[in-house]
Amino acid sequence: MFDYTTGGDDSGTEEEQAAFMKELERFHREKMLEFKPPKFYGEGLNCLKLWRQVTGLGGYDQVTSCKLWRQVGESFKPPKYEFNSLQLI
Repeated sequence: MFDYTTGGDDSGTEEEQAAFMKELERFHREKMLEFKPPKFYGEGLNCLKLWRQVTGLGGYDQVTSCKLWRQVGESFKPPKYEFNSLQLI
């Protein structure tokens, strides 16, 4: 098993990201679950970064109960949408 703890950069190297995705795919296959690599605003999601962010904040239950998902999501730098009421018409 690969050590996915961070040395400062949550994103990881391309090699670390690829190894993490392989392990994630293997996990799903062993559980006989379908796995589709997730997307975030149409781009492939760095699952290693997501895992590091969530575990760094205490895990899924902690992130959920403390409503930290926005903080996690913003670390991926989503596009900022600015619109006014005229765009809604």
